[in-house]
Amino acid sequence: ILRHGRAPRGREHEIRANQRVHWTSITMHEVCELVIKPIIAHHGERCSWSAFVNGGRARPPDLFISHSWSQPFRDFVTTLKILAKERGLTAGDVIWICTFANNQFDLDLGKDLIRSPFFAALRNEQCGTMALFLDRSATSLSRSWCNFELAVVTDTERNRTYWQQLQRTTDGPSFEPPVLEQMPSSSNQSDKALMLCTAAGLVGTRRVTSGPVLDALRRLDCRDANSSDPADRRSILNYIVNRYLEEPAPDEARLVSGLRRLHIEEEEEDEEKKEMKKKKEKK
Repeated sequence: ILRHGRAPRGREHEIRANQRVHWTSITMHEVCELVIKPIIAHHGERCSWSAFVNGGRARPPDLFISHSWSQPFRDFVTTLKILAKERGLTAGDVIWICTFANNQFDLDLGKDLIRSPFFAALRNEQCGTMALFLDRSATSLSRSWCNFELAVVTDTERNRTYWQQLQRTTDGPSFEPPVLEQMPSSSNQSDKALMLCTAAGLVGTRRVTSGPVLDALRRLDCRDANSSDPADRRSILNYIVNRYLEEPAPDEARLVSGLRRLHIEEEEEDEEKKEMKKKKEKK
């Protein structure tokens, strides 16, 4: 029997501490903390689940899944089953899911976004498709990292042109349905197919042609998304602005330089806040 731990996830989680975990309420948070990490630790390892089951051997992904950890796990499983059936996936296909691919004992997201494991997986030549998982509340659209993954996979000349046109008619960067349309496979490795997946079926099929999920997609604005680390959110917004809303789009060297400057500015801002707090405490 799984029981909620005392992980620092807010007051609601503290209230549920030591209570039984029910299938209807379990999320990736519980799967990670109560299943993945205990099993790996039991065998004396401190690695990712992927490394654990593959003997430490890294395997390039065929498909990348973007999702929210707060999505009900049963919806995640149902969506994955539908995706596997629709795409004809087999046990030989490699699927990248951050919960299982990243080392949850020692999470390393890289020095900057383009050195993050998410970026590396999406830009891998073998990875041809990204599947965005959407629950009833479309919670993944409210997560900055999911917005970043969308920005990476839609970073094509066609979509940059669209965003630049959009910039002239709106007050900021928003994802609109034309950006989210499924892109066909291409010989150009920078083009990735994008699939929007729900527990009811794939968006655009007979099962999902309207409803709250599509309404949420139409209203999606990356400025409204959040991250557990505010610095990640700022870096992601900076990335999107640099890639889509400046002409010409910067190369990776300039982008790295810009992100580093942003991090330095954030550190200086944090130091200033600490100094101000110390002065107030002295008074």
